[in-house]
Amino acid sequence: MKLWEEAVKIDLFGTEMYAFGLFCAIGALASALALGALCREGGAKKGGAALTFLMSGGLGLILSRLAFCLMNRSLGMTMPFSAWFRITEGGWSTAGLIFGALLGVFPAAALLRERRERLFDFVGLSLPLTLAAIRFGEGKIPGFNVSRPLPAGFPVGYLLTVQDTKYEDVFYLATWRIGCVFFLCLFLALTVFLIGRNRREGDTGTLFLLLCGAGGILLESLRYDHFLEFSFVRLEQVAYGLILVFGAARAIRSRKRGPAWPTIALTAAAIGVSAGVEFALDRTSISHPLLYAVMIAALALPVWMALRGITGKGTERA
Repeated sequence: MKLWEEAVKIDLFGTEMYAFGLFCAIGALASALALGALCREGGAKKGGAALTFLMSGGLGLILSRLAFCLMNRSLGMTMPFSAWFRITEGGWSTAGLIFGALLGVFPAAALLRERRERLFDFVGLSLPLTLAAIRFGEGKIPGFNVSRPLPAGFPVGYLLTVQDTKYEDVFYLATWRIGCVFFLCLFLALTVFLIGRNRREGDTGTLFLLLCGAGGILLESLRYDHFLEFSFVRLEQVAYGLILVFGAARAIRSRKRGPAWPTIALTAAAIGVSAGVEFALDRTSISHPLLYAVMIAALALPVWMALRGITGKGTERA
């Protein structure tokens, strides 16, 4: 197969391949190994890890491509249906991958006759490894997943910033690196939470939804590569907002006491504030650090409220 000439490629044992695709494959393998270990230690049925990975991975790929084709308006219109199946053209949606991978738990649990919440925890914990690898691989795509040009005087360094290929005095925030670190930290946090005493089945998956949703909204705002963008709206941000809503809904459902409306109200308000901040970033001259501080504070409140619903509920272990 002839590779796209402009794409960054890696020579692996004499075989030339796309750098981005290689890192995606590494991430999928890491998630598969983590899922296998979780299923083995968690007492899942024999073959459960392989079937769950097949269901989640397959639906993840399908929904990732479908979401991209529906949201992509780079040519001023939705992609024609005839191009949907040409997977070497266009791209993929990370949020679509997340939705698909989590939906894959349902058929896997039904076929295995396993508890759905248990598999939901395992998939939610292993998925950040793939997401971290995807973000790292995006760094191999020139000009992709980077921020707006940084103001003069902003401290630059290899870890946080990248230099423009044409203008030596122009730097961008390496948001792909920030995303990679975020998902690795998310994996570690979920691992610690999973082995904790004070949790129930489904709580780890709920925590994944909460942190991934809130973090995804912020990370998508930081990038400025116009990927899946309509006016000032980052469409992937909308998808991450839905992930946050689903996480809050699951946390509310798991509550034993207390009203649900504060969490619902705070989640809706946080998404509204984030949309307002996104508009201000694009259309006003208000300080960007101040706007991002507002967004972080707004997103942290519903996450904190929802976390109260999935902690301190007794000592039952999954």
